[in-house]
Amino acid sequence: RLSERLSGLQQGLEHERHSRFDNLNHRMVEVESRLSSSHDGLQQDCLMLREQLEKFRQEFEDERMHREAATGASAEELANVDLRLMEALEAEQDARRETEQRTLRSFDEKTAQ
Repeated sequence: RLSERLSGLQQGLEHERHSRFDNLNHRMVEVESRLSSSHDGLQQDCLMLREQLEKFRQEFEDERMHREAATGASAEELANVDLRLMEALEAEQDARRETEQRTLRSFDEKTAQ
């Protein structure tokens, strides 16, 4: 009778140990599943962020090139305007010198008479 009771206790303990092991094993599977889902979600988020970053980088590069081209065109236009202004200034100065020379000749001619 005592041996039956001991045998029953051993079986109960064995059953309880297996039950705990199964419970822990089930919990570990659930944790692994959640961890895997979280990992997959993070990978998707990282991929999406990487794609957005690449898109922003490309847009930034396009904008930079556009601005460089616009700046180059503006600089060229300013250089052309500057050149035309210098030519106009030189023409004005030449015309003023000629007028001064004519005025001086005219004055010399009138005072020489």
